[in-house]
Amino acid sequence: MIDRQPDAAGLMSFFYGRFDMKSASTEELEFLSSATAPDEAGALRDTLDGIACLVAEDLRKERGRRVGNFQESSVPSLLWSIARQVDAIGQMAFIASEADYELRDRAVRASSTFCRRSTSKQSLSDKGSE
Repeated sequence: MIDRQPDAAGLMSFFYGRFDMKSASTEELEFLSSATAPDEAGALRDTLDGIACLVAEDLRKERGRRVGNFQESSVPSLLWSIARQVDAIGQMAFIASEADYELRDRAVRASSTFCRRSTSKQSLSDKGSE
């Protein structure tokens, strides 16, 4: 449990560490490999764009005073929140790539097993015709 936070990325890392990709069903791997990290990144981008617009408006001065809800003291918590979201997106992408790798590895193994069986049958039939 070293260096693990009880946030979304920490939970994904925790459960991934207890999940056996090798024994997972194809359906489970397909589900994991289709994780929507790009969608989450797009949603984060849209959120940040909206926040940037609000901040720009909040920093406008009226009669020499800053107005709006977003003040300098809000910056650290906003940045920490963004960092946690980026970490979660990274975990999603990592888990999806690991699941995709396992699916591809299974396909290669299945293909090579099929090729070996075909070659063995072909060799036996060649010996029978001699």
